[in-house]
Amino acid sequence: MHASVGEDLISVFESLISEGTVYVFTYFGVNNNCGLYRTTSHQFRLFFQDRTTVLPSFCDAIPLYGIKLVPFREIMGYSPHHPFLVDVAGVMAGVEGERKYMNDGKLINMMVIHIENDGLRLNIVVLGEMVDRIKDFLASGDQQLPIVIFQFARVKNLRTNIVQNIMYGTRLLINPDIPEALMLRKREISQYLSVVSGKSAYLDEDEVLYSIGRKTIKELRAAADVGFYVVRATVLDVEPVPSWWYKSCVCSVKAEANADEYFCDGCNRDVNNVVDRYKLNLLVFDGTGTTNFVVFDKEVAALFG
Repeated sequence: MHASVGEDLISVFESLISEGTVYVFTYFGVNNNCGLYRTTSHQFRLFFQDRTTVLPSFCDAIPLYGIKLVPFREIMGYSPHHPFLVDVAGVMAGVEGERKYMNDGKLINMMVIHIENDGLRLNIVVLGEMVDRIKDFLASGDQQLPIVIFQFARVKNLRTNIVQNIMYGTRLLINPDIPEALMLRKREISQYLSVVSGKSAYLDEDEVLYSIGRKTIKELRAAADVGFYVVRATVLDVEPVPSWWYKSCVCSVKAEANADEYFCDGCNRDVNNVVDRYKLNLLVFDGTGTTNFVVFDKEVAALFG
């Protein structure tokens, strides 16, 4: 549930409440949860009163952040005026250059980052001081798979749905040591290294070579179970395909030409915001046998760059 402290009571409760601490609250008011940018979907919200009491407590069952992640595909289907804030997590797959825009006579820093989760891509518009946090992380040279979580972010429609931070309201976590991020990291490593998915890998070389089991092509063919492995091989041939590039919606689903626009099956509507995607089939050999390997996008550029 959402709880709020009125402006006239901030000085009363400011010294009594600390983020990350568990409390028992009593004698608070209850209202309907309404308006834009609601932090929870609960029917009601709480508000502090003069007689509200605050007592420190302890409970292991209460999570530190209370993150409730929303799938990207669900966000893509929201109406243009979605009233609830959302929590999203993904691998930071791309960053557009920093820009500035004018708001109430002030220049505000702005940056667009792209995050991926479960094969889908979502654009995040980052504003204000949070831009500096992203820049500092990129400058740090951190070699981990970059997992980012935005909590209490706004859904906005710019031809397609994107997510935007709210100044002083959205929380940004980068590679946090929490269950949601650890599970995402494990799943994304598996997906990026899958020999059948062909998705781009955003991994440090040591993380790839020493954290995932190795197999030869012969061992791979003999494997009884589906798994994820590192295979070192030589490219023998680039096999011809009907089309080695195609148009993709920003949700990462292939978009089919439809008159002057494109139709996306994932979004189930015509879209204008499409990007070029690339795909090649390779024949590879490692001394024990040959197999076909599919590469996409950045891997295609790396092969011919």
